[in-house]
Amino acid sequence: MYYRRPPRRRPHHYMMPFIVIILIFGAVAFGWSALSSRLGSGSSVEALNTCVGLEIVSGGAMAMTPTGNEWRSVPNNIKLCQDEQVQTSVDGRSKLNFFEGSVLSLERESEVLLKTLAQRNFSNTIEVSLEKGAVWATINRSNSPDSSFSIQTDLLKIRSRNAVVSVEAPGSVYVIEGSAQVEAINSKGKVVKEYNVGVGQQLIVDESNLVSLSDGQDVQVLYALSDRFKDSGWYRFNTQGDNSDLTDLSALTTEQEAETETNPATTSTETTTSTTEKPQTAEEDKTPPAVPTISEPGKNDETVEINDIIQSISGQVSADTAAVIVNDYRLSKFQAGDRTFNYVANVAFSNLKVGLNEYKVIAEDKAGNQSKPAIITLRLTQSVFDEKSKTTVNETTTESTSSSTATSSTDSSAPASTSGSGVVITAPNSGNDLETSGTEFEILGSVPKETTRVEVNDYQLQKYVAGTTSFSYRAYASIGNLEIGQKNRYVVRAYDKDGTLLGSDEITISVQSGTSQAPVITLPVSSTSYTTTLETLVLGGTVGKWTNRVYVNGEELKEYIPGSESWRTTVSLQPGANTFTVKAERDGETVGSDTITIDLE
Repeated sequence: MYYRRPPRRRPHHYMMPFIVIILIFGAVAFGWSALSSRLGSGSSVEALNTCVGLEIVSGGAMAMTPTGNEWRSVPNNIKLCQDEQVQTSVDGRSKLNFFEGSVLSLERESEVLLKTLAQRNFSNTIEVSLEKGAVWATINRSNSPDSSFSIQTDLLKIRSRNAVVSVEAPGSVYVIEGSAQVEAINSKGKVVKEYNVGVGQQLIVDESNLVSLSDGQDVQVLYALSDRFKDSGWYRFNTQGDNSDLTDLSALTTEQEAETETNPATTSTETTTSTTEKPQTAEEDKTPPAVPTISEPGKNDETVEINDIIQSISGQVSADTAAVIVNDYRLSKFQAGDRTFNYVANVAFSNLKVGLNEYKVIAEDKAGNQSKPAIITLRLTQSVFDEKSKTTVNETTTESTSSSTATSSTDSSAPASTSGSGVVITAPNSGNDLETSGTEFEILGSVPKETTRVEVNDYQLQKYVAGTTSFSYRAYASIGNLEIGQKNRYVVRAYDKDGTLLGSDEITISVQSGTSQAPVITLPVSSTSYTTTLETLVLGGTVGKWTNRVYVNGEELKEYIPGSESWRTTVSLQPGANTFTVKAERDGETVGSDTITIDLE
């Protein structure tokens, strides 16, 4: 029997099991990486998720592909993808349901472009361009700092990760819930100024505001959410599901305009379509209506001197006209087929003022084609305005005193003061002028029972009910209609159903600004606490006129200008509670402080 020595083990025999394990692990890792890469870019799952669903609530909608050059009617529940455009009809409202849960409602005659629809891993990037009209965005909350939802107009770019906002082109933002970062941009796309707009606030800018902001001027563009917006049909539709205001086409306008009703039958000379001629569809029709012809009080391209504070503008349109638009206001009483139109310019409606007033009249057909504008300019002189204001007041009052004089030529907005007019301010201070350090006041009073409209400084009170004999108006520094350190003059006017001025009363509230005026935080809100998802925001407010220095958490604000009565700075937030204390000094002595706690979620 022979002894057999066991085989000698080489070094590679010991390494082989480890090599096999490493190869297996590498193969698994490579496969997982490839799968993740496929799901993260270019997969069919992503392509499906990055389209949005169109829900037509009322009326109709049209869409345009990225390579198309004409609008096409689309059915309900169609999918729209990146770079496509959608437009609602004159009586249409629609919703876009996004893949990450956000919803964008489109007001009538609104148009949006889906610029970016991207979903990668756990972050979403959505960019919508509002070309015209208005939208209401319910932005679903995102926990990813890389996610964003933005809406851009010609003048603004709005970003948020958790908010309910309404945006009206070109420069209005209303924040109903949450907060939004808003950038004011010029025609070259350059950011002029950035704002943090909180819940219950609205921001409104125009071209003139941008010019002033570019020059470094402090322009008031932030306000409390207006009653006019909250009383609009657009607001009711989005908050209550009320879609009954399909004839209210001025729900979001900032000025109240009106026109008289004229609906004559079509003249016998009106041409009709031949029975043998194939009619054009809305999609095929690209021919705009003829330019309207203005006949009263002058003709196209004329400048007319007028001698009344109420002036009708009337004229004729072509037979294919379905709507008439005057200075962006669509005449609600004009019906398709009417051959004449009538529009009323009235000082009481704020669509007529002293000086030159230009009116552009546009005809629109059923396909949405618009004519070139017919233009007329009305010149209302100061002397005419004063005389008419005085006459109107004297004719509608039973008692006239020496105080019933014409308005000064330097103040075209002030009515003639009357005695016994029935318009009486009773509070504050029994209606007498006052000097105060307060910053919030309720202006109360009484009006004649014939009153149908009450205005304070040309703002129509939205909650006033026609026929009631009392009114109320809030003058708050936090809203922006009460200025600290200034004499604030409030003129109350009452009008009847015909727009006749029944009378007026006024009060001046002088808000003192001195050593006793402590700093007040008004941005992002006036309360002592606030919750946001934005990591940076603007902190600001008011301060005494003679304050030398302003500090936030002990750090002096270098950008504060003594005498400006306002301060503002950008702060960075950490997750959780962030407490900021603002302190003001005059000649080395503290005049007061204010504190706010901001929670970053």
